[in-house]
Amino acid sequence: MLCSASLLIIDGVFCAENAWEPHPAVDFTIFGGIQLPEFWVTVWISGPNTWGYFMEFDFDQRLFDVSPPFYPTYDTGTGIEDDSAGLNTEPLLRVQGNPFGNNLILNITSDVAVTCDVYLLDLSGRMVRESSIRDRVTIQTVDLPCGTYILLLELPGGILKSYKVVKL
Repeated sequence: MLCSASLLIIDGVFCAENAWEPHPAVDFTIFGGIQLPEFWVTVWISGPNTWGYFMEFDFDQRLFDVSPPFYPTYDTGTGIEDDSAGLNTEPLLRVQGNPFGNNLILNITSDVAVTCDVYLLDLSGRMVRESSIRDRVTIQTVDLPCGTYILLLELPGGILKSYKVVKL
């Protein structure tokens, strides 16, 4: 099996859903790159018998000096990502309903009246929606598949903030 991607797994673990299938075990090659906190069980070995997936990694040489397209920054929820003084106590953007359904409703929590650009990216980094926000915006998502998305907020001056959102 070959997975051609650059994977960023921020939370959770990477593991085989059924480590006892297939039998015998096969190679699962990730061509690109992977960043994650930890691996769990992907293969079961008992003497000469094997089940599951042997993890193999083939780094994409093109990633030595450049990140994948639209690779977002990520706020880990501390609220002080770009604030060296530690003064941010509230996120700049509030998502109403996360997980969300057919609409993604966003509110700016700051009193500063500026227009920001908002991008909704799928996990491969492709932009699936684009909008502008000054105080509140509703993004229609009825045609998007369920899953995890990255919401990227671009402030004037090029400062980026990102949020993880989930569509049910």
